[in-house]
Amino acid sequence: MRVLTVRKNQILIVLLGICLLWLVFSILSSFISSSQAGNEPNIPVMENHVMEPISQFGDGTFELIPSSVEMEDFFVNYRMDREKIRSQQVEILKEIIDNPHTGSAAREKAQEDLLGLTKTVENELKLENLIKAKQYQDAAVFISPDIVTVVVKGKSIDETDSMRIIDFVSNTTGHSDDEVIITTKN
Repeated sequence: MRVLTVRKNQILIVLLGICLLWLVFSILSSFISSSQAGNEPNIPVMENHVMEPISQFGDGTFELIPSSVEMEDFFVNYRMDREKIRSQQVEILKEIIDNPHTGSAAREKAQEDLLGLTKTVENELKLENLIKAKQYQDAAVFISPDIVTVVVKGKSIDETDSMRIIDFVSNTTGHSDDEVIITTKN
């Protein structure tokens, strides 16, 4: 007859594993239930505020309004939320393109929108990296058809750097200087 011996360390490891699995399951079920309920992710844009999409236009852009929700790590959460929205936009455009019942004009428009979205994502990343290369700890850029919002990590930004960032944005996106908003976030 074989005797099974269990040590306290083994029991503790098994319990920790069960707790970890429960935590992952809870997070995933919460995420899935909010996705199924049609909740849109928050998009942080201004200091101590979160921007919430309230409606999506036909061109894939969102109308944004401020909310009072605080973000623990603004820049990380901003990028995650932006990526969620962009993924949804790409998915919708791909469905239109792949649908056999889509007319040729609508398919061409969806293909153009998909290329434009890809260019926007590329420009946002390029601008964020250019700003970080100018010795700022972090930056978040959101490009929409009418305006570009730039959030730079820090307490303040001097006029020279502000003008340099506006110049980067204008040259990269084609937006005029008046269409660029720069703010800071600690």
